[in-house]
Amino acid sequence: MKYYVNTNNSNLDKLNKKNIKNVNIKDNQITFETNKKSLVLLLNEINNLAYFNKRKIKVIIFFKKYFVTILCILFTMLFLIFQIGHIKSIIFINDNTYDIKVEKYLNNKIEKKFIYNYLNNSIDAINKDLRKEFYYYEWINVTKKGNILYVYIDKLEEKSYLDQTSSIPGDIISDFDGIIRYYFISKGVNLIKDNQSIKKGDILVTGNLKYYNEGKIKYIHPVGIVLGEVVCKEKLKINKKETSLIRTGRIEEKKSYFNNKNDNCGFKKYEKSFKIKDYKIFKIYYITYYEIVETYNYFNKEEAKAYSESLLYKNFNENVIHEKEKIVNIFLTNQYEDNDYFYFEYIVKKIINICSFKVVNLEEK
Repeated sequence: MKYYVNTNNSNLDKLNKKNIKNVNIKDNQITFETNKKSLVLLLNEINNLAYFNKRKIKVIIFFKKYFVTILCILFTMLFLIFQIGHIKSIIFINDNTYDIKVEKYLNNKIEKKFIYNYLNNSIDAINKDLRKEFYYYEWINVTKKGNILYVYIDKLEEKSYLDQTSSIPGDIISDFDGIIRYYFISKGVNLIKDNQSIKKGDILVTGNLKYYNEGKIKYIHPVGIVLGEVVCKEKLKINKKETSLIRTGRIEEKKSYFNNKNDNCGFKKYEKSFKIKDYKIFKIYYITYYEIVETYNYFNKEEAKAYSESLLYKNFNENVIHEKEKIVNIFLTNQYEDNDYFYFEYIVKKIINICSFKVVNLEEK
């Protein structure tokens, strides 16, 4: 380590045999550089020797020169360190999985420190708690990327009672009041029989397999379908004037080098289609516009009645999952109209799938 030393020129003879460099004599003063070993020797020989650390001086000069820059760098580093664990927002990944209860639950896992928000537990622990609290989801998981918590929720499918591979514990329950007509159970404990009357919410097939000899309860995912005869009220509203859109046959064709969204054509109403030629460097969009106009069909009462009955069958067939499901009969109980609509009220007797899957929270068992 180098030192700057300053002394009176009367001490010149004491510099002999010392490691001395860059000697400068001015106004009866001698300044020079030396190392620590020589400095110790000189301190023993010369009283009140003036010296200072060369490296220390350079550091001081450096900090004085770049103080503002160093301060900004330190502030930025501290800001980034605090930002590492900071939670800025919560985002639900999949469409239609936003759950305000999950969001509130996660917000309770966040604590504010200074101006930043931090998780009060590890991600693994939070995920474990989430799955206990929201047991009715097939899967729920939280990951942290940067300052954002991403929530992934996998909901049970509507027909999860037919899923042979699922391990979610629960029961098959009834969604309707009715009479059991057919059932097909491949997994679970059957609690029903043919022609049995049941109420909405009754357990039809349970996943509860209790071992009485060991005092244990085991839950599985029951699998099966239960068809019941139910009676429902249906009310339909039929517009006296049915509006439809048809193409006139007139078209316009254009091309764009940017995108297919610049809808500058001469038609008030139109449909469009487009083709893309991709040349890697750029794309060309060939857009075709088809003019469309509104047309109207007017129903009389008999036509509206026939149309309403066809809608009953159409809506029923869209939800059929088994060949034995059917509409037994339809009874018109009331009909009336106003200036714009016909109204029809029906009693419909039908054999349909009456069951749904209900998750069981094992934490409560």
